[in-house]
Formats: sequence, C-alpha cells, structure tokens
Amino acid sequence: MSRNTEKYKVTAKSRPRRKYKQLVQQKTSNQLKTKVQTIQTLPGAKQEYLTRAKSQTLAKSQTLIKQPTPKEHLVVSKPSLRNGRQIAWRLIAICIAPIAVCVNFTNYGPLIPVLQNELHINSGQIGLFSTLLFLGIALTNIPGGLLADLFGSRLTMLGSLILVSAGSLLFPLIPNFTWMVVCRAMIGLGAGAALVAGSHATSELGRYEALGQGLNGGVAQLGAGLGLFVTPQLLGPLGWQGALFVSGGLGILAFVVWLFVPSNKSDHIGEAHQQANPVTGIRSPAIWALGLANMGTFGLGNAITAWLAIYFTTKYNLPLVLAAGFGSIGLFAGIVFRPLGGLLLARTRQPLHFIRAGTIMAFLGLGVLALPIASLPLACIGLLLLALGTTLPYAAIFSTASAIGKTSPIGSGVAQGLIAILASPVAIAGPPIIGLLLEEQKNNFTLAFGVIAATFSIIAVIASMQLKAPNRRIKHSKLLMPRYQ
Repeated sequence: MSRNTEKYKVTAKSRPRRKYKQLVQQKTSNQLKTKVQTIQTLPGAKQEYLTRAKSQTLAKSQTLIKQPTPKEHLVVSKPSLRNGRQIAWRLIAICIAPIAVCVNFTNYGPLIPVLQNELHINSGQIGLFSTLLFLGIALTNIPGGLLADLFGSRLTMLGSLILVSAGSLLFPLIPNFTWMVVCRAMIGLGAGAALVAGSHATSELGRYEALGQGLNGGVAQLGAGLGLFVTPQLLGPLGWQGALFVSGGLGILAFVVWLFVPSNKSDHIGEAHQQANPVTGIRSPAIWALGLANMGTFGLGNAITAWLAIYFTTKYNLPLVLAAGFGSIGLFAGIVFRPLGGLLLARTRQPLHFIRAGTIMAFLGLGVLALPIASLPLACIGLLLLALGTTLPYAAIFSTASAIGKTSPIGSGVAQGLIAILASPVAIAGPPIIGLLLEEQKNNFTLAFGVIAATFSIIAVIASMQLKAPNRRIKHSKLLMPRYQ
C-alpha cells in the first residue's frame, strides 16, 4: 500500500510538468498550421520571409520544451567551481614566477668576494652583473607586454622562463667573466618579459586582480630576499657554483607549474586577444603620468635601498650587520605592504588615493632621511615612510595601467610594460648619482638624498596629481580612468 502511495505521489508531482510540455507542443503545432496555411496563399517573396519565421518559432518552441529540471541546474553550476580552481591555480603560478625571477637579482651579492677571487675582477667589473641584468629588463618590458597582449600571458611567461632558467643554470657553469656577463644579460631579457607577463596574467583575474597584483609584488620582494639570505647558507655545503645552480632550479619549477596553467582562450571563450599598440601608449599622457608616479615609488625604492646600509653605517656609526638589517627593512616591508595594498584596493576601489599617498610618503620619507640631523628615531620614521610609499601603491599602479590598456588600443600588457620602463631612470641613474655626490661631498647624504628627492620624487608627486578619479566607481579591473586618455 505504501509503495502505491509513493508511486502516486511521484506521478502526481510530475504531472504538471508533463501537462505544461503538452500544452506548449499543442500551441506550437497550431501556430505552425496557421502559418503554413498563410504561406500557401501568399506570393513567393513573402513565403520566403514567413519560412524564416517558421524556423525561428520552431527553435523557440524547442527551447521551451527542453526546460532544465532542478537536477540539470546543478550540472550547469559546475563550471563556476572549475573556474574557481583555475583562478586558484593561476594565483599559485603568478606567485611562483616572480620568486624564480627575482632571486637572480640578489643571489650573486653575498658571493661578491668569492667571485672576485675566482674571476680576478674588481668591484667595477662585478657591478656589470647588475647593470646588464636591469638593462635587459628595460629592453624587454615593452616587447613582453606586446607578446602578452597578442599571444596571451601563458605563452609569454613560458618563453620568458626558458630564458631565465637557461641563464641561471649557465651562469655558474663556466668561471669566465665574459661568459657570466652574457648569462646575466640573458636572465635580464627573460626577466623583463616574465614580470610584465605576470602582471598581465594578474589583470585577467577579474575581481581578484587587486589582490593578485599585491601578491605578485610581495613575492617579488620575497624572491629578492631569498637570493640575499639563502645563498650564503648554501655556499658552505654546495660551493658558489652549486649555490647559484639553485636559482636555475626555481626557474624550472616555475616553468613546470605554468605548463598546467589554462591558456587565455580557455579562460575567455570566444574573446579575442587585446589590441597592442605601443605607439598609442607612448603618446598617452595618462601612461606617462602613471609611469612617472611609478618612478617615484617602485623605482625610487630600488635606487635608495642599495645605499641605506652605508647611510646608517656612515651617519650613525652602526655595525655593518645592524646597518644591513635597517637597509633591508624596505625589502621585507614589501612582502607585507604590497599584498596589504592589494587587499585595501580591493575593498576601497580607490587606486588614486594609494598612488598619490605613495608618492607623497616616499618624498617625505626621503626628505626626512636627508635632514642634517643625527637622530636615529627620526631616521626610522623616515625609513618607515619611505617603505610605505614605495611598496603600498604597487597594486594600484599596475591595476590602473591594466585598466587603461583594456579600455584603449594600448593593451594591458603594453601599458604595464611602459610604466615599468618609465620607472627605470631613477633605478639606473639614481645609484651612480648618489655615489658621485657622496664622493664629492665626503659622505654627505643630505645633498645626495636631497638631489634625488628634489628631482625624481618631486616629478612623481606632480605626475600623480594629474590623474583624476572617475565620477562613479567602476567594478572589477576598471578602477580608474585618468584625466588624459
């Protein structure tokens, strides 16, 4: 008796749906009969027109008849879960690549005395390891962005990681100065395209873009820190060649991870790749303003950090180890402040505030360090302002560049490459200028830091003021539209 009751319940429950389908089929057949009779009485041209209407009506009726059941709705929701896994995997890949790239920026630094003895070179020659690296980065920032816009971030990243890994593995293979300089240039060429491809991949994360940009910048600082502090630990058990080989191993690991990252076409079905026009970007005042603001934050941090250890040793007579600890505060602050800036940006969606505040804090921090007052607490305040100003707006700057590129023929990859290029003058010219002024003025950091603040930093503050927020908030990646487009 209970089984019959259950069958009756199931039949009664499914009866309204079956009745609805029957009514739709009956209505559709009646409509078709009426249209066929009308077509038979009309001339040829109108008959052809009504034949199209017949096919459209059939298509609509079939979609109505095949309405999905609640179980089918559950099947339709599965792709969103798959997309969530793809985003998580892409975030992991985005975080691994900068570590593998940026570890090469500092891995040779602790080995300078050993390399000088092995290669029989002076300090000026070993400085070419850094010069050619950053020159290679500057040369491939724009081509890397162009390739990312045309072929996608995945293919660009894979090709770039091949260059970085090959250069890292070949660098310690032959203890010859010319050979090693060429390998450093190879690493730089791959690193410039890889960093831009990583930012381009981050711009495809939708609402997670701001967080991704912050993590991308934070792990880049982590990679530089690992190269600086892990390499000396590996020197004893592995030797200088083995310690440098580890950097190449990280590049191979990043390459393998990126092999499993979904391509752009699978992420954006039916969406064509972006336009990529570097000429339009070069002519855009918005890109120039944003790039100069990046020069006063990201570029300024790279230029000043190299001299902070000498600053605290000379001005405050601190031991070299303690002075190096103060000098690395900015490096480790970026590990925290860059992701923090991304989180705050995702919550507030006001990148203009972060960009302006960053340029102003960096200017004030450098100004405090340049004061002719020997006060260590005051210097720590200046160091904190400088660290905040050079790291917190990282996500806002690169997210804004991506938004400009997506809403114009420039392309997001090219836009990010251009602002990276515009940040390089202070990173390339700043350290030699500081060194020259210190040599002329007998370690007078007031003049050296003051000149940098009065030129590069002031220009960045003025440029950030030329950016204008939109009248309304724009969701996701379209965060800010500059005054000049």
